[in-house]
Formats: sequence, C-alpha cells, structure tokens
Amino acid sequence: MRRVRPEGLEQYGDTEPVSVVFPFTALVAKDFAKRVEGMLGRLGRVQALSRANKLLVQDTAGNLKRVRAFIKDSEDSEIRSRGRVGQGQKIPERDSVVEKLDRLLNRLDTIEKRLDNLERSAKSRGTTPDLPK
Repeated sequence: MRRVRPEGLEQYGDTEPVSVVFPFTALVAKDFAKRVEGMLGRLGRVQALSRANKLLVQDTAGNLKRVRAFIKDSEDSEIRSRGRVGQGQKIPERDSVVEKLDRLLNRLDTIEKRLDNLERSAKSRGTTPDLPK
C-alpha cells in the first residue's frame, strides 16, 4: 500500500488504497483512533502511534480525504475551545514544550537535592533545619 502525505491525497483517485500518517497537536491520537475507525470502509485500518501522537490510517484515498478534513476540523475546534491560540498566534512546538518541562524538572531535582543537603547538615549539627514551606 502506498504511503502518502495528508496533503498529497488529492493526487489519488477516491478508490485507490493508500496509507497516511496524520499528526496531532491539540488532540491525543490514541483517544481519537476509535472515532476515525468508524469513518473507514470495510478494509480500512487505523493504528495509534502513541509516542509520536500520530495515527497511521489505511483505506481508500476518498475516505482518507474525509478523515483528513475531520481531523483538521476537530483539531481547530479543540484549539479554539482551549483559547490557547489567538488569531495570528502559533501552537507551541512539541519539542519546545518538552524542553521547557525538562528544565523545570531539572530545577525541581536541584531544589530537592539542596533540601536533602540542608536536612543532612542540620542532623549532623543536631539541629532542626529551617526549611521553607
């Protein structure tokens, strides 16, 4: 089965079997898989690629064009309902969000290590540490 980009579906006839990977940004692909499965023909298949937050969908190009439109509308609706993105703004890239989360977790780890050091130091002196609340 030929692998096609979502934007390349127009090059195929509605009855041609194709495979497309649909990326998700606002929705969780795994949760969305059942909805897409109900849109497919009898030979259609959908598989969630959870780590990448994508769906691998196989069916006719015609069905996948409808799936593409449905996913786009659903994603756009989710973004608007969250109020995350105003006109002219972009959705943050997943990688930049992951990097920020990593930095925050590293800060938390550093703070926890400092607290542990304060507690050990206070115990060795026989005092109670004056920890921030």
